[in-house]
Amino acid sequence: MNNSNKDLWKHYSEAKIYWHASGYGEDLEKNPEAAEHFGISTVEAMGAGTVPVVINAGGQKEIVTDGVDGLLWSTLPELIEVTLILINSKEMMRDLSSNAKKRAEYFTKKIFVSRL
Repeated sequence: MNNSNKDLWKHYSEAKIYWHASGYGEDLEKNPEAAEHFGISTVEAMGAGTVPVVINAGGQKEIVTDGVDGLLWSTLPELIEVTLILINSKEMMRDLSSNAKKRAEYFTKKIFVSRL
C-alpha cells in the first residue's frame, strides 16, 4: 500500500530514527545496483528531522555525513551499536536531527536550480 505524501510526512515527523539497508548482504562489487543509487526517502526523512542510520553503500554514503547529520553502518553489529548509542544520547539525537534538516535543504529544488 502506498501512503499519501501527507501520511508519509506525518510518519517521518513522528519518527526519531530512519533505518535504511538496501544492499545489505549483497555483493555490491558484482551487483552495485542492489544498493540504492540516490536515496530520496532518506532525504525526505532528514527533512522531517528524523535521524538517518543508513548503510554505508550506494547513494546513502553520499547523502549522510557520518556523525554529523546521521550515522553510517556496514555490518549488523555496527547497526545495532550505533542505534543504541543514538537512543541513549538525547544530545546526539538532537544535534543529528538538527543537522539532518539542514542537510536535506541541500537537495531542494531551489538549491538544485541555483547550483545548475
